[in-house]
Amino acid sequence: MLPSLTDLNEEQLNQVLPLEHDVDHLSPKVIFSRFNITLAEIKSNLAKIGFSTADWDRNLGREERVRLHKYILSDLEVQRLIISKAFEKREVLTKYLAQVNLLENSDFGLVDLGTGATLHNALAAILETQNIKPPNSFYLGLRKVRSNKFDPPEPYLYNEIDRLGFMNIPGIITFLESVCSADHGSVVDYSYAHNSDEVHPVFKEESNQAVTDWGYPLVRTAILNFTDNLLLDSNLLNPFGDVRALIETLQKEFWLNPTLEESKAWGNFPLEDGWGKESKFLTLAAPYSFRDLPKLWWLVFKTGDVWLRRHWWHSASLKMSPPLLKITFCSGEKIIKLVKKSLKKL
Repeated sequence: MLPSLTDLNEEQLNQVLPLEHDVDHLSPKVIFSRFNITLAEIKSNLAKIGFSTADWDRNLGREERVRLHKYILSDLEVQRLIISKAFEKREVLTKYLAQVNLLENSDFGLVDLGTGATLHNALAAILETQNIKPPNSFYLGLRKVRSNKFDPPEPYLYNEIDRLGFMNIPGIITFLESVCSADHGSVVDYSYAHNSDEVHPVFKEESNQAVTDWGYPLVRTAILNFTDNLLLDSNLLNPFGDVRALIETLQKEFWLNPTLEESKAWGNFPLEDGWGKESKFLTLAAPYSFRDLPKLWWLVFKTGDVWLRRHWWHSASLKMSPPLLKITFCSGEKIIKLVKKSLKKL
């Protein structure tokens, strides 16, 4: 996202540091790594607003994130540093886009499993510096994000802005991101090859070893076999057929009522969450213990659902837990929901 910053107003900052929807662990180190800035470079600036070296790796609370967000928009020295870093990265990335023929025109499509239009808006901003219109982007869905000067992408499953489509499919993004994992590490940068003017992507790791060790090659083989055997006879197909309702039904059944085998297999999947070099591999589920119950019940009371982190599969975690714990949790959950219902009537 950094190369897309041509200015640093609130709209552009929200692309890199959104306050509404971000990773679970967001420390000053994680935040400024997105700007290619080491905290040593801005140590005195951070100290001015109460962030010492002891805070650099600490997960920030909501109010602290807002404070840091406002500070970035007000400190001209930090802004100049960010814009300088963005310019350097944009020059290299623009060379790469030209190298792969994406600067000739915008007659290409971008497909993304996301829902925030972040990549679409970032690429549109970079293309704008070359006087090229935004790409044709197709997204899994489109959540209610802040307005942007670029037209939004075309969503498939739902559009929260216009309240259209299938907006309550549990776990669909988490599961599809797992199924569509790459066999290489995340792209964290672009740089010139040694003794060459060619630009190459820089991977966090050459191979996505965690996913490979989990058994992803078998999943990929299954996907390829499925697509190889698809019936594509135009006389038997309806190109206007809408399968979104079927996707919703299948995903709800899988996500809310998994078998023990599915819970163990996919619950142990190492999904990468985060940005660039600061991303981490986290499993989708894990068995609960009895000491987890107070926190689980509090989440039910507070939000009506259980999300221990951004990508979390509660039903699978419950399925893998001891039977007595499951009974205890479900009994407590029913009582909490009854209490909440009664409180609303008062």
